[in-house]
Amino acid sequence: MDPKERSREIWDEMAPGWERQNELIWRASEPLARWMIDALDPSPGQTILDIAAGPGDTGFLAAERGARLISTDFAAEMTAVAARAAKTRGLDNVECRQLDAEKMDLPDASVDGVLCRWGFMLMQDPATALRECQRVLRTGGKLVFSVWGSPEANPWVTIPVVVAVDRGLTQPADARAPGGMFSMADESGVRAMLRDAKFARIELSTFPITWGFDDFEALWSFYTELAGAVAALVKNAPSETLAAFKDAVRAAADEYRTESGYTIPGEVLNGIAS
Repeated sequence: MDPKERSREIWDEMAPGWERQNELIWRASEPLARWMIDALDPSPGQTILDIAAGPGDTGFLAAERGARLISTDFAAEMTAVAARAAKTRGLDNVECRQLDAEKMDLPDASVDGVLCRWGFMLMQDPATALRECQRVLRTGGKLVFSVWGSPEANPWVTIPVVVAVDRGLTQPADARAPGGMFSMADESGVRAMLRDAKFARIELSTFPITWGFDDFEALWSFYTELAGAVAALVKNAPSETLAAFKDAVRAAADEYRTESGYTIPGEVLNGIAS
C-alpha cells in the first residue's frame, strides 16, 4: 500500500481513540495551543486554516477569537471528530473538511493564517506542504506550526517503542525518515525547508510539553489507542506476549512515576514563518 494511504488508514482507525482521549491530550497540549494562537494573533473577519487539525482544539481557539476557521485533516474520520467537537462548542464559524496538505484544494492567497500542530513531520512530503502553505497565504499572513523535537527529549512516546524493539516484537525503525515522528527534529533542516518554500521571516524555538497520567492503566490506554505503531502491535499480539510487553512497559515507565501518577516530559520545535 502507498505510504500516504496507509497513514490515512491508520489515522482513520485511531480517530475514535483520539476522541475518547481528547481531554488528556488537551491537558498536555493546551499551553502549546495557546502559544500558537497568540503567535498567530487572529482577528475577527480573518480566515484561518488549520491543517492536520486532528480533533480541532488548537484551531478552535482562533474561532473563539472571531476568525473564520477552516479545520482540516487528510483523514476523514478525524475530520468528523473535529466537526462533532465544533458543534458541541457551538462554533458556527468553523468549516471542517478533508484536505491533503500536500495538495490543497484552496485558491492562491485565500487565508490570513495557517496553523499546524504536530502534523508536518508525519507527512511524506512536508516540503511540498510548506510550499502549499505559502501559496494559500495572503500577503502578510503567517504560518505557525509545531513539530516534535528529538527522540531523546520525548520519552513519553519512545518508552513502548524501545521496549518492543528490545523484546524483539518489532524491528528498529528510523523515526527521522520521511513520515516519522522525529523527521523534522533538526532545526537547520526545518529552516532550510522554510527558506525553500519562500518564507522570508523565520523564527524557531523549543517548547516543553508535559504528559500527565493518573495511573499506569491511563498511560497504557494512551499508548494502545493513540500511538499507531504500538496500537498495531497490541492488536496483533498473542495474549501472553501482550501481557509480558505491558509489564515491561510498566517497568520502563517507572522512573516517571510520581505520587499522583506518571509525569513524562516532551519537547517540540515551534516555528513562525511569513
